Amino acid sequence: MKITTLCAKEVTDSRGTPTLECTVVFHDDSRVTASVPSGLSVSRYAVPELRDENRSVASCIELIKEKIAPHFVGTTPTVRATYEFLRVLDKNVFGANTLLAVSLVLFKAASHVQGLEPYQLVANTLCSKPAVPKVLFNLINGGKHAIQGSTSFQEVFAIPQQPRFSDAFAAAQKISSAFEKRVRQQGVEFMPGDEGGLSLQLSSSGIEGEKEALQLLPDAICGAGFKVGSDVVLGLDVAASTFYDATQQSYVVGAERLGTQQMIDMYVELTQEFQILLIEDPLDQDDRAGWKQLTEKIGQRVAIIGDDIFATNLQRIRVGIEERVATGTIIKPNQVGLLGDVFDVFRECSKHDFSTLVSHRSGETMDTFISDLAVGSGATFLKAGGLGQDVRLSKYKRLLAIASELAHCK
Repeated sequence: MKITTLCAKEVTDSRGTPTLECTVVFHDDSRVTASVPSGLSVSRYAVPELRDENRSVASCIELIKEKIAPHFVGTTPTVRATYEFLRVLDKNVFGANTLLAVSLVLFKAASHVQGLEPYQLVANTLCSKPAVPKVLFNLINGGKHAIQGSTSFQEVFAIPQQPRFSDAFAAAQKISSAFEKRVRQQGVEFMPGDEGGLSLQLSSSGIEGEKEALQLLPDAICGAGFKVGSDVVLGLDVAASTFYDATQQSYVVGAERLGTQQMIDMYVELTQEFQILLIEDPLDQDDRAGWKQLTEKIGQRVAIIGDDIFATNLQRIRVGIEERVATGTIIKPNQVGLLGDVFDVFRECSKHDFSTLVSHRSGETMDTFISDLAVGSGATFLKAGGLGQDVRLSKYKRLLAIASELAHCK
């Protein structure tokens, strides 16, 4: 089955920002489509996007039309052929968004040709066993994803512990509803956040503000009929690089300035008090000594996940594993652009029992590939946001469908 058309167009993500959608059309007029997200909190080590002055992606569309599409039209798509062509292109010229849009649509095209679901082709590519990961459901949006006066921490998650994803999803629905009810009962003002959770207007700031937000969760979880610690645990995406002041070498949490040791002491206290079993980006992306100290202190009982510090970059992750600065890494395909590079990261993490957390972005589309990627790779975790936006729900609905298919295949 040969490609007759490979084209791209500009669409908007969930924040209204322009992004790319790519389509492959075959000679029988069947087609597949892929679109790419964008993030607001961006690691300095991630491959940059290509954008025009007005944030449009017209230059990406032109590059795909002139430099990429002619190579693939008339060919049968394969994972290897796609990677071999795209890997030699200059990422700084083409941009992570251009390369990912093409990489994604051609991967979907290859799975279509082979009569496989995308997660099945991921598993075949990695020689892995498909498995549904634990899922982090966003309840609180803070930091760059929220209104002023909300938490400095970027995300707070509920992580249901039910073995079947359908049960975990049902639990998340009940907890999300109970949490909003609890927030209203306490008279806390809120708005929808960028990632489908609630952005809270808190009466306290600094560490006390973070605690004020966290204290709303146990009652909501219990009110939904679950036990904190056994049925549901909590997780944080602190995104500490977004409030780190490099000139003063301190973390600005509300009106407070904290040093690395104070941040570590805070995490020790919070994890014990609130049943927090996962922390993403607890410290600045260049505070490697602090990362190592925190991992040594609580890494046996809490997953310490690196995002900005690793940026889905194989070499950075290798160093991180060797230096034991974390217990796992975020996987964001748009940080590196090529699925082939993402697969290399999965292989390296698997060799060293390093946890993987497949992640959405704050600016999302209806594309559901991350659900297939998480299952096919056997990832440890997946996060796709809260239940308040269709672009987030689409990933969970896809995961429900895959989980059902896997259950029936046993």
